[in-house]
Amino acid sequence: MSSNHTTAEHYYLTTPIYYVNARPHLGHAYSTIVCDAIARQKRALGVETWFLTGTDEHGQKIERSAKLAGRTPAEFATLISAEFRGLWDKLGLTYDDYIRTTEPRHVRGVQKLFATLRDKGYTNFLTRTHAELDLTSQAEVEAFFESEKPDYVFLAAAKVGGIHANNTYPAEFIRDNLAIQTNVIHAAYKNNVKRLLFLGSSCIYPKLAPQPMKEEHLLTSELEPTNRPYALAKIAGDSGASRLAA
Repeated sequence: MSSNHTTAEHYYLTTPIYYVNARPHLGHAYSTIVCDAIARQKRALGVETWFLTGTDEHGQKIERSAKLAGRTPAEFATLISAEFRGLWDKLGLTYDDYIRTTEPRHVRGVQKLFATLRDKGYTNFLTRTHAELDLTSQAEVEAFFESEKPDYVFLAAAKVGGIHANNTYPAEFIRDNLAIQTNVIHAAYKNNVKRLLFLGSSCIYPKLAPQPMKEEHLLTSELEPTNRPYALAKIAGDSGASRLAA
């Protein structure tokens, strides 16, 4: 539901950064209200607290939803993000910051990442959209690796969705994410990639994991049922990537 980082005097709390492919619903409100309650409690106890929420405005689902609505992705994202923020304000939620991933400050953060890599001598960045490279296709992935021979791989791709999508299509979430991960990790191994960074998710931790969550808490108790298909696939990918690093 949320991630946090805390010390004795400081507490950082974030909701999921919600996708804007559809209007906010009860599930979004539930998780944000829970985070708000935690933030209020911490402040009441005298702990300096920073509570973040916001919207993730990148992805094919957003592009498809915008097309159905007869708007550009940017227009659609702005409309839906405003609904999220308006709802949180109507509910009286006490977030300290609201971020949109299309904001200039977020863009600057991404630019800084690439500039840092460039300054360290990494200049040949290879990127592909889903339309250009289907990571669920073993043949396409292997052809890409054999042709481009990347030295370093950042694997952030995944099939994602909310509670309804996970409950409705559990087999697809396991199948597609396992395919993406297996294809990329195996191709990286076959082509002697130097390092592979596999991005996981807070969803892979147990439902009642201690806070703040630590790596040793993985697989110590039951997963959250509403995102179990996605979590199981990501756990498998983490294991595969770890073996590659070894």
